[in-house]
Amino acid sequence: MSTAAHRTAGSEKIGEPFFALLHRVIMSKEYLGLSHTARSLLTLLALQYRGANNGHLVATPRFLRPLGWRSNDVTTRGIAELMASGLIVRTRLGARPNRAAWYGIAWLPLNGTQAEFDDLDLTQFRKFCGTPIAPSAGIGDKKIVVPRDGGTPTGIAPRDGGVPTSIAPRDGGVPTKRLHRATVTI
Repeated sequence: MSTAAHRTAGSEKIGEPFFALLHRVIMSKEYLGLSHTARSLLTLLALQYRGANNGHLVATPRFLRPLGWRSNDVTTRGIAELMASGLIVRTRLGARPNRAAWYGIAWLPLNGTQAEFDDLDLTQFRKFCGTPIAPSAGIGDKKIVVPRDGGTPTGIAPRDGGVPTSIAPRDGGVPTKRLHRATVTI
């Protein structure tokens, strides 16, 4: 195999659009603190990203309904949660009857001019860096558990390497009353 063929042997070009979610974003306190709804909405916003349209992403019912989103309230809460976490920014305020709000993914550069983004001052925009949960979290074979309240992550096993204790009572289970089922025939 030639040198040129060897370098490209295992790499094929991906022929369809994709979005890479960075490890530093996934392993940040902001992302891990999101609800499942907000994470799903972030994925759907990223689905629209094509490399040169960051800041022009929408979360309209026309876009979300075919993807299974039925509630405007859930969408509104998800957007508010994503904006509060700093993972997205609103670049244009929506208005009735036909002006959609635009959003941008905060860890990527925005594509547009100040004239387009009336709800965001581009001079004040700072890219999302994230707060890491631990310096080497998730690297290697160490498994971690991340608390939802943003506390310090802990290992699954005790730090001293001891044997974890059982959570069952020592004398077995607590006796309970036996439930009788009534048989109903229809």
